[in-house]
Amino acid sequence: DHPIVQLQMKEMMAQISTEASDKRWWDYRELWNSHSNKRRLICVLGMAIMGQASGNSLSSYYLVAMMNTAGIKDEKFVLALNATNSVLGLIGSVIGARLTDRVGRRPLLIYSILFCSVIFAVITGTSKMAVDDPSNKNAANTTIAFVFLFGVVFSLGWTAQQSMYIAETLTTSTRAKGTALGNWASSCISLVLAYSSGPAFEKIGYYFYLVFVFWDLLEAAFIFFFFPETKDRTLEELNEVFDAPDPVKKSLEPRTAETVRATMNQNEAKVIDV
Repeated sequence: DHPIVQLQMKEMMAQISTEASDKRWWDYRELWNSHSNKRRLICVLGMAIMGQASGNSLSSYYLVAMMNTAGIKDEKFVLALNATNSVLGLIGSVIGARLTDRVGRRPLLIYSILFCSVIFAVITGTSKMAVDDPSNKNAANTTIAFVFLFGVVFSLGWTAQQSMYIAETLTTSTRAKGTALGNWASSCISLVLAYSSGPAFEKIGYYFYLVFVFWDLLEAAFIFFFFPETKDRTLEELNEVFDAPDPVKKSLEPRTAETVRATMNQNEAKVIDV
């Protein structure tokens, strides 16, 4: 019977009664039929595509090719490195999941992807040194270390957020279809990279890493300008964020007792109208 609990129940009932119009499974127009929904869709597709196109597919599917490029060709050693990389990625994702509510979504995404760009630049240089001088074990070992570091950094900043951020940015009525569309986009980009990365390694070798050096920088800029911060926001507050002319700017406004009360009053007015 607590007033806050009652208000939250009314907010959810109002949202469902006014927005739950998902009656036709084939109709996806609700994902882009308004300014706020278009901005949400940008976040969904951006997260889905960048979550697969940031170079993480290389460190998972093409780790053997990366090691061969650095001059490491012992099969048992490469297999051990592959297993180690998976374990480090798991540790990074667990830590990242705990940091999302402390650091925030945007800082984790932006700084981790910038770090990934730097890592790929280093891997490019060390791979070149290893290829030019096969006896240079330091270059090969440095390549291994930075491949592992990439797995940890990407997992820390992105793995936990790939599904979470998409779910947070969608409304109740569009969450199922929006998530499905995001999964479709993610699968498409994964398919493209799966069939293009192998030939790219064969044609240009370690220079292929430079693609991700610059691509990850573009991703950081895209997130900075288009991804609102969802930390500490209820789904009802996010409606107000995405309805704003500049959702990113709105999301970065300090969340105070006054702003929360204003949102609650707006939602309570909607409940009364319903």
